[in-house]
Amino acid sequence: TNQETIQSKLKQEIEQTSVDQKTAKFQCDQCEYSAVLYNNLKRHKEAKHEGVRYVCDHCEDRFKSVRILKIHIEAKHEGVQHPCDQCDYIGTTSKNLLMHKKINHEGFRY
Repeated sequence: TNQETIQSKLKQEIEQTSVDQKTAKFQCDQCEYSAVLYNNLKRHKEAKHEGVRYVCDHCEDRFKSVRILKIHIEAKHEGVQHPCDQCDYIGTTSKNLLMHKKINHEGFRY
């Protein structure tokens, strides 16, 4: 059946991916990248070796991951903003706001 074929292909792909038993890492068979989770390796291979891109429905921009596409849509098309509660700064992502606060309000230095 189709389900058995899918399971067989997945099993074969997992078997072809070498696993370091000491650290439980999945090693990419095309470069030095390794991951603890199989899904991270899969995303790496799609983005770096297979050229998979996720296209924005609003502007046709292309991204290497669904996560980055989501951040783009929220910031550029949905107007999601992350205002600082200590000054007038407005970040386009929560990560930008966090870094702003650490640098400008907590004295964090690189």
